Amino acid sequence: EWALPDLLAMLDDPYLLNRQFTRIGLEAMLGIKLSDYGYQFYMTPQERRDPLKKLKQALLRTEETDAER
Repeated sequence: EWALPDLLAMLDDPYLLNRQFTRIGLEAMLGIKLSDYGYQFYMTPQERRDPLKKLKQALLRTEETDAER
């Protein structure tokens, strides 16, 4: 869990191969499909912006809620 923010950041890596392997690992680790959030590893930086925002809101919400307490 502590690495989740860094792994999500890797989904925006400039290298397609890094994004692809990160997607595979995150989907296996979390049991989700990143495509459900609109994310595809081959998207352009502009196309990735909204899906990454949705992913961060959904997956990091618990950490932010805990920090606010």
